[in-house]
Amino acid sequence: MRLLRLYPRRWRARYEVEMRALLEDHSVRPRTLTDLLAGALRARFEDKEKTMATRRYTRCSFCGKGQDQVKRLIAGPGVYICNACVELCNEVLADYDGPGSGPAAPAGPRLPQPDSPHGLRT
Repeated sequence: MRLLRLYPRRWRARYEVEMRALLEDHSVRPRTLTDLLAGALRARFEDKEKTMATRRYTRCSFCGKGQDQVKRLIAGPGVYICNACVELCNEVLADYDGPGSGPAAPAGPRLPQPDSPHGLRT
């Protein structure tokens, strides 16, 4: 049936065979044609809405600024960081003098460090 061509390609790939079989088994009435046309329009608009919803407004995971408020937003696995936060991190790291000068180590027992990994001889 030509009317099925009005549906989006992804919809047709998933449902076209079933829909064709259903239409062949039952008589097609004007109401059926109206439903098919309305369904095609609905599928087209829902498809566009889903596409627009996937284009999320991304924010820096650290300061919360949006993508339109920063020069650059760097993506990581499920997180984002803006250029201002990267600069701040670089400043913090530049001020860090090395071991012992940072914040105090967390309280708790210290574990002994092995001389070499198991199974390896040096």
